[in-house]
Order: sequence, then structure tokens, then C-alpha cells
Amino acid sequence: MSRSRRSNRGPLVGDSPSPGEIHALPATLAALIAAPKRLSARRLWRALEEGEKSSALKEHILEREARDALVQSVAEARNFRTKTVRGWNDNKIVEWALRVTPDNPLARELLKTLHIARRREMLAQFLDRLGIPNDDGIRPTDPEDERPGSGPAEADVHAAADDLAREHGLRRVVVYFLTAAILEEPYTAHLIAWLTALSPDAAPPDVASSDGEPTPALDDEVEEDEGDPARHRSFTTLDRLLIEAMVDARQDVVGSLEEDEVDDAVDEFVNLNRSRQHSYFHVGLRDVLFKGGASAELPAPSEERIRWYWAGSIMGWVRSESWADIVAAYEAHASVRSLGNGADFATRAAAPHVVHALARERRGGEVAGFVQVRALLRFPQLFRTMLEVGTNSLRRGEESDARAIFDRLMEAVRALEDEGQPPAYRPFLTVRRRRAHCLQRALEHDRARRELEELLDLEFDPNHRAMVHADLGLLAGRFNRLEDVSLPASRDGLQDFADRLSEGIEHFERSVEGGHDYTAHGHFCLGVLGMARRALDRHRGGFGEVENHLLRAWSRFGGRARSYGQDLVDRTALYLGIARAARAHSAGDLSHAAGLMVNALDAGAAFPPYLIDAVVDGLDLGAPEDLARFAGALLRASGSEALDVLARSATAVNQCREVTDALRARAKERGATAAAAVDLRACLNGYLETGCYDDAEDVLDRLETLAVREIGIAEFEALLSDDASYQPAWEPMDAKVARARCLESRGDIAGVFGLLGPLVHQYVTENDVHSAAGLLGYLRSIGLPDDHLTDLTSRVDARRSALVGGSRADSPSQLRQAPPSKVRVLFVGGDERQKKSSGAVKDAVASRSTNVQVTFIHPGWSGNWSPWLEKTRAELERHDAVVLMRFMRTQLGRQIRKRCDGKPWRFCWGAGRRTMTDAILEAAGAARGLD
Repeated sequence: MSRSRRSNRGPLVGDSPSPGEIHALPATLAALIAAPKRLSARRLWRALEEGEKSSALKEHILEREARDALVQSVAEARNFRTKTVRGWNDNKIVEWALRVTPDNPLARELLKTLHIARRREMLAQFLDRLGIPNDDGIRPTDPEDERPGSGPAEADVHAAADDLAREHGLRRVVVYFLTAAILEEPYTAHLIAWLTALSPDAAPPDVASSDGEPTPALDDEVEEDEGDPARHRSFTTLDRLLIEAMVDARQDVVGSLEEDEVDDAVDEFVNLNRSRQHSYFHVGLRDVLFKGGASAELPAPSEERIRWYWAGSIMGWVRSESWADIVAAYEAHASVRSLGNGADFATRAAAPHVVHALARERRGGEVAGFVQVRALLRFPQLFRTMLEVGTNSLRRGEESDARAIFDRLMEAVRALEDEGQPPAYRPFLTVRRRRAHCLQRALEHDRARRELEELLDLEFDPNHRAMVHADLGLLAGRFNRLEDVSLPASRDGLQDFADRLSEGIEHFERSVEGGHDYTAHGHFCLGVLGMARRALDRHRGGFGEVENHLLRAWSRFGGRARSYGQDLVDRTALYLGIARAARAHSAGDLSHAAGLMVNALDAGAAFPPYLIDAVVDGLDLGAPEDLARFAGALLRASGSEALDVLARSATAVNQCREVTDALRARAKERGATAAAAVDLRACLNGYLETGCYDDAEDVLDRLETLAVREIGIAEFEALLSDDASYQPAWEPMDAKVARARCLESRGDIAGVFGLLGPLVHQYVTENDVHSAAGLLGYLRSIGLPDDHLTDLTSRVDARRSALVGGSRADSPSQLRQAPPSKVRVLFVGGDERQKKSSGAVKDAVASRSTNVQVTFIHPGWSGNWSPWLEKTRAELERHDAVVLMRFMRTQLGRQIRKRCDGKPWRFCWGAGRRTMTDAILEAAGAARGLD
């Protein structure tokens, strides 16, 4: 019978688990959340509290078959006789069961028991919230529930999870969800996404390749205590107690044995049965922990005793992290070097630690000689350790060491296949693929290709198949690894790079088929290829497809920096930011794009300079601070090269103070040169646009100084001929005087007269005889002939005489013409969506002001905006004010503003009817002089 008492309850927005709750989770649970690929029933059982385990065990033991399973688990784990344990009462069995870790099948059953017996209300509440039929928390087995796509939506699962965490506490809910993941409930993927979102550092800690594939285990699970000799079947309870006693004594635990008591206990233990070879493990452990090192001077030594002695010594060095001592013993003693031969359990106890010690010393090549195939066949943990070390060597670029390791692993793989293991067994595929990577790095591309193509002939995990196709695509383009896929620093190499990457496009496209977890490699290559093609052909389509590929790659790479390498992660984030900025879809996207690029640049990612223009054009459509953040980060990362590109973008210069300051500083370094004048002119408008008028005055002064020296003089005159190029830092009169000085320095006296002569007449007309006379004197001082100044002199003298005579003839004031009753506003911007809204906007304007007439021009996003500019210019003369949508082609908007010729204009930042209406009315008010 389905329970529905909470099925109508909705999520409470904003009540997800708080950071404080998340950080309060036990480290063991946090580790499982951060590494969902390592989740298992045994690991989750270990993470439970003592009370939870006890409750589950007490319920579970009530059934006879369950009791038998617990008895067997305790007996095997503690080396007790099954008959002895079976005779205990239930409480004693539970007590001892708490001390051992059950195998995965038993752990699964115990976890189920815990929730069904003690937490059914919570289970029922969750299932009800998702609308999943259940019998008081128990989901019936129904094939209909397992159909693809029949499960609840991710958003619903997350909302229900938030509800549950608020009511029952985060820890209890996390345990439940991890259990559900182990039991492979149909909504497992959504639960894992909710859990990993709790951990900002969520990333699989298991060993992975440089391209991000996790290293698989040879068995169902890698157990943390597998290398602990105290858990070997050959070790009894007394062995474990003695090991624990020595460790406690070494750590000065209260009540532990004294050193002489440790010696006595070890000696007595060995003498009890001298034929028991692995007892000498304790002697080696004792010597390292308490005697300062190993001696191997054993009474009546035999090879077996010596091997176990060294196994104990190595364990002692491991506990103190004395890896160099392990390497020294390896170099000095043949018995230590023999521990990799797999002859007995001493190999299992010691060989993985010797392998790690050699790897730490960057001696991975010796690992292959140390570990024999027999050891790899007997001890799966050693196989995994070798795989880990080989992968890390490959990641660090130690290809020869890695190849030796994977060659040895391949010997083991072939032997295991001969014994009946299927070739498509996941660890075998991993070894083969890693070996192909070694060949690829050694430029043996044909051999690498053959080995990878052989992999495709096998029936195996589509995730691995996706990666193999990506590998083959890289080989086709002569790339040695995924990290080599990087846009070139110069446009000169871009075509060759795109051609090479195109060689593998068929494999890349097959790699991304199906949307599996490991399609990220193919998506990354396709995204970078698309970006290269668009950089080569600016008329090619937009960046939407490129962004989609790179987003999929970054989503996987971003949380796995340890596997992929931080450089590749940062580069992917940078390329995603570039694509998102160039696409310029929304203000939120642009802000996120800027953040991605800034973080990547600050981390050291290299920005392709030929894509700066596309990014700047895109970011110009968003908030100015986003463009400023990007430009500042680009300058910090790329220096002078980036500054040259940014200086050519008026938008970047106008929006980013760091750019203008850098240009001015570089101009100072360049001294009295034409290059300095170029930098100063580039930064001038930036200071004006940002209201830094004091800085603009300084730049104008320095430009004038250079112009007087005939450096950049023509350009300076052109700058001053346009009032908008210097105001309000200088007044028009300042500009005229500066231009006159430039003309004078070039000896163009006639040009000075043509510029300033009319100004004399203006001063006379305004009765400013003092200024008129002063200017006339200046014209004489530069050497103008008297006959050029006769008329001016006469006018100045006559006006002076008239003023002295007291008859002042002031001209009447010029009154401002009132605007017509109808104000005509030209609205430019938008696309078909705004075109559909234009009628409604006109109606809204009319309802608020009956004397405003609106004309709409909707150019859309077309790259060919010249016809729209001509159409706009034709309409400007018939209108009193202009409204420009902010989200339009940057250069089109700039050109329209230049052509406004004093007409008031306003930006419209939004695309909604209300925003458009308000902007139109504001522009109309400006035309009337009301603002």
C-alpha cells in the first residue's frame, strides 16, 4: 500500500544544507561523498557510528541465516573456529562482529537492515515525496519502475533530499543516500549529484591517468587494510595483539608496554615455535620501532625467516614514513629485492611498500624488475599498486619508466587471460591503453594505433571505448597526449594545428556518441577544433556548438584536476570562457565567462591573442566591470603583447583603467618616440570615458609636448580637431591654442592665421577687446605681415574706441528655440522579438505621453551591419533623439553615436517592453531639455 501523507509537500527554497552542517560531517563520510567511485558497502559500514552498527547487527542476527553469516564473518576475520563462534550467545557475536569489517554482500544486508528496521519513516517520506510507490518505505520490485527514463527528475530528487536533510539531519540522510547508491536505486545518479554538491572538493581520490580515467581494481573493491599484515590469514589473534602492543608502546600510549617488555614478548613469541617463519615479522618490526633500524642478524637464519624479518622492518619504516630507509635496504640486501617474487605472503606484506618507496625516489623503472609476474598473479593489490605507479610515471613524463612497468603488467595480463580471465576485463583494458600511451609518447604511433584498434575489437565498457576513440583521434593528428591539444600562440600556426586536429574528427565524433561519462576527451578536442576554425574564418557560425563541447569537457575535468593535471583544467576553463564570451548570449553568461577567463589567466593559462577581439566584442555587451576584470587579468598574464592588442580595442581601453594606466606607463618608458605618442592617444579616450579628467589632462599635455617636437604632430592635430576627443579635459579654446602651437612649430604661419584669425573677430563681436587685442599681438609676434592684419587691427581699434567713448553696443542674447510639440525618437536595436513588441511599446509610450513619436530599426545580430548604419543615418535628420539598445553590435552602436551630431541619445539596457518604453520617454525628455 502506497503512502502519500507527504506527497504534496513542496521544497523550501534556499534551505539546502548549510556549510556548517556539511563541515560537521565525519571525515569518513565526507571522503565517500568526495569520491563516489570508491563507494562500497564495506566502506560505508566502516563510516557508521558504533550505535548504528550495533543496532543493525542486533536486528540482523535475529534471523537464522543472517546469524550464520555473522558467525562465519567473525570466525574468518579472527581466525577462530566456526564451531566456537557458533556456540556464543547473540550478544557476544554482535560484540565481536563490531570489531570486524564484513564482506560486501554481508555489509549490504546489514545496511538494508539498519534502514528497514530503524528508519522506515524516513525512507517512506523520501519515496512519497518523489511519488514512488512503496510499502512503508519498502519499494516493491516492479519491472515497470526500471524502464529507462521512468525515474524521477533530478530537480525533484534534489528538492526531496533538501526536505529530508532539514527534518532528519544531514548525517542520517547522507548514510541513507549512500546506501541507496550501493543498492543501485533508479535515482542513484541524482543522489550522487546531490551528495557531491555538498563537497566543494569532490573529486575521486583513486589513481587516475593523465587523461582522467580512474584506475580500476582487479577485484570488486580496493580495501584499505589489504596491505596490513595483521589482516593476513596466516596471522592469528596473538600476532595482531603483539603488533598492536608494539605500536602502542612506540606511541607511548598510557598503560602500554615498556621497551624491555616488548623485547621479552617478541622473543618469547618467536621461541614458542621456531618453525613458524612469519613470527620473524615481529622481530623486524620491533628492531625498526625500538632499536633504530634493521640488522637481519637472526639466529639460524633461513631465507623464509629473513624475508619475513624484512617485511616487518619495512612495515616499521612505513609507519614512520621513512621511505629512504626502505630504498636503502632494497639497495643493500638481496633478500629485500627478492620480496617482489611472490614466493609467499611476505611479498603481499612488503612488496607494495617497496614499490611506493622506489616511486617516491623517481626510480619507477626499477619497479618492473623488482615485481615478478608470479607476484602480480597472486596478489591483486600489488597489481593495482604497479598500475598506480606506472600511471603516475606516465603523468610526470617518465615514459621509459612507465613503459617498463606496463610491459611487466602486460605479461601478467596475458598470463591471467591464459587462465581464463576475459580480455575485456576492465583492468586489462586499462593496462593495454596505458601501454599504448607509452608507445604514443615514444613516437611509435603505428604500434600505438594498432594496439588501440585491437581494443576496439573487444566488447567492453562504452566509457573506455569513448576514450580509445579519442586516443585514436589524437594519434591521427600526431598529438602525443590530450594535454598537447592547445591553440597555438600565433595565428601563423593555426591552420596547421586545425588541419592536424581535423584528421581525427571521425574518432572524436564517435567518442562523444551516447553521452557517456568519458566522452569529455572527445568533446574537448571537438571544442578546440571548432574554436580554431572560427578564429581562421570569422564569418563562420557562432560559438554555441564550441561552447557546448567545452562545457561538457570542463564539467568532467573541473573536479578532477589531480587526474587531468591543473594545466589542462585551466586551459579548458579559459577556452570555455572565450567561447561563452564570443557567443554573448546574456549578461549572466558574460559575467560567468569573464570569471572563467580571469581565474584561468591568473592560474597561468595562455590566451591566444588572435581571439582577444572576439572576447572584447562579446564582453562589451555585458557589464563594464566584467570587461575590465578580463582585460586586467590578460595584462597581468600576457604583458606587452596583450597590451598591443587591447590598445587597438577602443572598448577595452575605455572600460579598463588597468589598460589605460599600462599604456601611459609604457609611453613614459618609450620616451620621445612615435610609439609613445601612439600609446598616449590610445589611452586618452579611456580616461575621458571613465571620467578620469586629471589623467586625461596629463596625457594631452604630454601629447602636446611631443607634437611641439614634431612627434605625432599630424595625429595630434587630428585629435584636437574633434571636440569629443578631448573634452571635457580641455576646453575648445585650449585645443585651438594647442593646434596653433603645433602649426607654429612646423612654420605654418598661414595655418595659424587661418585657425585663430576668425577668433579675433569673435572676441570683438563679444566685446572682449582685451582678448582680441592679445590674440592680435600674438599673431604679430609669430611674423605675420602687417597687410594680413590690417582688417583685424582696424576692428580691434574701432571697438576699443567705442568702448572708451562709453557707447556699448552689446548684441542681443540668442534665445534657445523651443522644440516642436511632437518629439521624434529613433529606436535602434533588437531583433525579431523586439520587432513583435514594437506595437505594444508604441501604445505604452502613447499612454504616457501623447506627443512622442517613435520609429523602430531592428538590425538584429547580423555581422553585416553597414546597411543598417546607412538606414539609421538617413533617419537621424528627421528625429530629435536616439535610443540605442545596449545589446547590439558594438561597432554599429559606436558609429551611430558618432553620427548623432549633438542629438540627445540614451542607452536601453534591457529587451522588455517596460525597459524600452522608459528609455524612449527619457530620450524624449532630453530632447525637450527636461533633464
